[in-house]
Amino acid sequence: MKNRMKKLGHFTLLELLVVVAILAIIAGGLLVAYDGLQEQAAKAQASYSIASVDSAVRTFTAVEKTSPNSLDSLVATGFSAANAKTLNANPSSSASSTAALSNSGDAYLAAVPDGASAIEYVVIPESGGVYDVAAARTNLETAIGAPAGTYAGGTATWNDGTENWTYTDTHFYYDNPSGSIDTGVTPELLGNMTSKLAGKLQIINLNSAQAAALNEAGITTLRYIDIVANGEYNPANPANFAPVAFAGGRAFNSNFWIQQADIPNRVFDDATSGKNRGRGFAGSITTGVPVAVWKPGALGVDAAKVGGTAQKSGIYNSYYASVLVAFGLGNNSTMVGTDSVSGGVGNVSIAAAPVYGDTEKHEYSRYILLFDLGTAYIDRENTIGLTASEFVLDGSGQIVHPVGSASKAKLVAVVDARGDFLDEELAEASGQKQ
Repeated sequence: MKNRMKKLGHFTLLELLVVVAILAIIAGGLLVAYDGLQEQAAKAQASYSIASVDSAVRTFTAVEKTSPNSLDSLVATGFSAANAKTLNANPSSSASSTAALSNSGDAYLAAVPDGASAIEYVVIPESGGVYDVAAARTNLETAIGAPAGTYAGGTATWNDGTENWTYTDTHFYYDNPSGSIDTGVTPELLGNMTSKLAGKLQIINLNSAQAAALNEAGITTLRYIDIVANGEYNPANPANFAPVAFAGGRAFNSNFWIQQADIPNRVFDDATSGKNRGRGFAGSITTGVPVAVWKPGALGVDAAKVGGTAQKSGIYNSYYASVLVAFGLGNNSTMVGTDSVSGGVGNVSIAAAPVYGDTEKHEYSRYILLFDLGTAYIDRENTIGLTASEFVLDGSGQIVHPVGSASKAKLVAVVDARGDFLDEELAEASGQKQ
């Protein structure tokens, strides 16, 4: 009995190792289960959010008699140099310098470092059409800690003990937040969107009827990303980014790609000096501007599953499908804020733009609105065949064979930041779709 009690009172090393191994297995199982529940919870929340956003947009449109404006285009393109001028002549505090600028927006002076620091900007004070450049130089000295009078002569380099800050009067920039789009630049999809959503979109240039349909719905302006700050993200080597060149006077932090922005969902904001955030600008919707559209899929199946049209032609060996333009519901939208547009029927705006939870930390996670612009053949000439999943474009980037144009763009569906629609999210949240 004593021997038995003695044996029961102690554990061998092997027994302890077995117990530790079992506990590790259980803990691992719990972690896996927790991760699964976390993802499932995100999908369940997305199902609710998709339905809520859809309802909110339709309510806003019905009450305000207009669709939300200033939505995120999901596209990066060129910012027109006509609205971001670098003056070759030295600026002065006389009214004559006003002619070289514009009547709206801000004019900046800048100090450019030779190291890794962000370019420093100060707004040039203006009164009655006269720019006070002398005051701006003083403010610029204060901003970087340079002694008073350093830049008084209009050109100087000051060393802060770490790097040189060069200033000349040609570092004189004009930033117009409602600038135009440089249509000579090849546009790209937003660089920090999820890869799944990117795979479901293609870029087209609007034809006149499509632009008119958006304008008729009240969508006249979109937020774009300055393409010099866009880039491809490599998760295996996130630090492998070439520096972004300072372009056209745009006041974003030129040392970071879009995937390194400190608030990924605010990349469509206007650029702000000293902050690694906004890379955006506003562009008017006119013929020829780039937008992202939902790929129709082979036989138009992907357009149909989100509520669009897909039909076989009675004349050609091809299918035609809805042209669904995709916009992000971001914080710059007229639907987001504390006040409604009209202010006369009560507040139908939302306080903040909602986000989808199942994304990586660097990814754009806004919900996506799909608006119907009419129908078009996917591949009328059978260039690729019935397996064609994208609209065929002409040399100007417009869809080759439109069928019918909507007189007014209307909301068809809302999808999440990964491109999943409501029924798809419900199926995934319930475990029916893996």
